[in-house]
Amino acid sequence: MTGISWPHLNQMVCASHLFHGVTLGHGEIAERIACAREPRKLPVVLITEEVVSFL
Repeated sequence: MTGISWPHLNQMVCASHLFHGVTLGHGEIAERIACAREPRKLPVVLITEEVVSFL
């Protein structure tokens, strides 16, 4: 998704849970809505020459 921050996306998911689960009384639908998780980023790996120059 572009243009939407992860906290904003999670806020929309929570609002959807509230609307479907509490307001409409459809708890089974609210359980199927997954929370958004920010993808994990891979760490930067140094090449051998960079490690040697660092040491």
